[in-house]
Amino acid sequence: MSLFLTENNEKNIIQIETTLDSISKTTHFREWSQAHFNLAHAYSSRQQGNYANNIDKAIFHFEQSLEFAQKNSSILWGGILFNIGYLYTKRINGDREDNIIKAINHCETALEILTPENRPFDLSATHNVLGLSYRKLYKGDRAKN
Repeated sequence: MSLFLTENNEKNIIQIETTLDSISKTTHFREWSQAHFNLAHAYSSRQQGNYANNIDKAIFHFEQSLEFAQKNSSILWGGILFNIGYLYTKRINGDREDNIIKAINHCETALEILTPENRPFDLSATHNVLGLSYRKLYKGDRAKN
């Protein structure tokens, strides 16, 4: 990532966090959710700071944006679930197997929503992350995983 993009990302994080401080979930639900969604993307691609904390922040902000997506856009909801699942495969903090199980659960839920017609790339990526997650899973019967 270029220095310009890294600096831009840091500025974006500051601006979005400042915006979040000034808007209410109750009165500006859409904007509040969009700000969390944007922060999630910014933290998931962040090159500065602590990697593990950036992943945790990205997961947190995607989770904040789930409620709006679930109520208003099933396609967006499925995409966010995929992103959370993917991030759990990258998560360092917490128990490794618990993170993989959370990744699997989010991806399986996303697969109930995503279709080849509405989000072919996300559908394919979700299948890929799900397969890799099962491969990493040590609990249960390895033949079934």
